[in-house]
Amino acid sequence: MCSSDLVDRVRDLMTLSMDAKTVSALETFKGLVLAAEDAYDTAHADKDLPQVEKDLTERILLDTRMEYADVLGILGRLCLLQGDYEAGEDFLMRGLKAFEANTHTSHPSVGIITQGLAELYYQRRIYDKAEAMARRTVQVRHLCFGWNHPQFASAIATLASVLGAIGNEYDAETLMARQAKILAMYPDSEARA
Repeated sequence: MCSSDLVDRVRDLMTLSMDAKTVSALETFKGLVLAAEDAYDTAHADKDLPQVEKDLTERILLDTRMEYADVLGILGRLCLLQGDYEAGEDFLMRGLKAFEANTHTSHPSVGIITQGLAELYYQRRIYDKAEAMARRTVQVRHLCFGWNHPQFASAIATLASVLGAIGNEYDAETLMARQAKILAMYPDSEARA
């Protein structure tokens, strides 16, 4: 089974609780990352191996690590939906650290993870952390999608909620007006997802 199939499998499990299947999928992914790391180390230690093959093992390792980080983010969001904030924060932070370790601080999945962390901290009323994650989400989504994309609009709505909760009503209202303008450009509700 290729690693993208595992990502799909874990996404299918989002409607389930953190049961044995989910844990098994996560453990399988950990095994894939370890195998990719071993292949990378072996390839780079072999002096006779062509550089193209060494480069291939490096790419496989990076892709596997990225998909593992995606899975951690998905599991974190799943835990949040189930109200398990402690596990959700753990998975989301592990996913964020995995992306940062691979220098992908502006990857679209980082926006999903930081959005999840912003929502988690907002729900737990830890507004300073919620604001920091919401601002980071706005930055990432701007870099990934631009100023007029529904994903950017979603990010500024989260930031507006946080700002409203800490009493910064003016900025919250300004952001919500901006969100409305963006979403008005997308009459198709599927484009907003």
